[in-house]
Amino acid sequence: MSKEEAARWREWESLRLSRQTVLQQFEASTNPRHRKMLQDSLAALDEKLKQNKEQSQASDHGPRMESTDVSSKPKSDL
Repeated sequence: MSKEEAARWREWESLRLSRQTVLQQFEASTNPRHRKMLQDSLAALDEKLKQNKEQSQASDHGPRMESTDVSSKPKSDL
């Protein structure tokens, strides 16, 4: 694995773990404003994960990123 590939993988893993943490906070939150903030954060993290995955696939030889399960994305129930 090249230095670029390793850096891309570390970034992806960091984003994935951040998303998992924010999702757990969202599920536990009852304050509508806090939930909205967390939902916006999830959307931003999902976009960054998508961009990271596209960059990895564009390089053709980059590490294969497992897909993020967006089915756990919260529904807009605010």
